[in-house]
Amino acid sequence: MKKILGILGGMGPMASTEFLKTIYECNLANLEQESPICILYSDPTICDRTSAIINNSSKLLIKSLIDKFEALEQIGVNKVVIPCITAHHFLPKLPLEMQNKVVSLIDIIVEEVLNTRKKYLLLCT
Repeated sequence: MKKILGILGGMGPMASTEFLKTIYECNLANLEQESPICILYSDPTICDRTSAIINNSSKLLIKSLIDKFEALEQIGVNKVVIPCITAHHFLPKLPLEMQNKVVSLIDIIVEEVLNTRKKYLLLCT
C-alpha cells in the first residue's frame, strides 16, 4: 500500500494549493499512477496564527489543528505537512503522536541551508 501524505492547509489557501502543485511538479513520474498520493485539507477559517501568538490565545487554534489532523488520520494519511510556517509555532502543543507524524518544514529549511555554503534570506511573519 502506497503511503498517503496529508496537507493541512488553508492557512494561506493559495500557498497550500501552490505547495501541492510543487509536490507534483517535483515528483513527475512516467505514469500518473506512480505519483504521490496527497490529500489537501484546505480550511481558510482557521484562526489567524500571528494574532493567536501575539494575544496568547491559542486554545481555539490548537483545537482546530487537532480536529483537522484527526480528519486526515481517518482518511489514512501517514505523514502530515503544514505549509503555514507560522503554524509550526503551535506544533509542540499538539499531542505527541501527532507531532511525530508532522513533516517539519522548518527542519527541512534549516537542514537545506546548513548543507550549503550559500547565504539565504528567509522572510516570514
